Amino acid sequence: LKMKYLRSVGVQHFAGGSVGGSVTLADKPGPTASASGVYLSFSLSNVDPACSKGPGGAPLSCGVHLSTSKFCGAATAQPLFDASTVLTDPWRSAGYTSEQNHGKNVAEANHVPINTGMGVDSLVGHALVVHDFHGRVMGCGVVA
Repeated sequence: LKMKYLRSVGVQHFAGGSVGGSVTLADKPGPTASASGVYLSFSLSNVDPACSKGPGGAPLSCGVHLSTSKFCGAATAQPLFDASTVLTDPWRSAGYTSEQNHGKNVAEANHVPINTGMGVDSLVGHALVVHDFHGRVMGCGVVA
């Protein structure tokens, strides 16, 4: 299994806190276009403590997703995936649960499969967004 890794994506403060950390994306080959995508790994600090029990009922609650936007600041941009091959938003499965670690609220995930129908080369230049419990943008970084 050959994987292509991108450099870590820095997550910069956007609104309501000082989220920081890194995100890594790797190609996830699949037998069909709709089954292909990326593996998502992240290590984030200063995430929303209200996410200690995971995502709530609000759209994008405690979520991490790649955006159709190519810059941080377009908070209303849609999650990025190939809608011609993937019928539902695959980023819904990329929620986080926050934990306390040395006085900081942190969240980590390793190798979460996200069936975007797109490989990492198609994601370069897009914004990666971190949301709070209410679905508001907390942090953002651009895939490089």
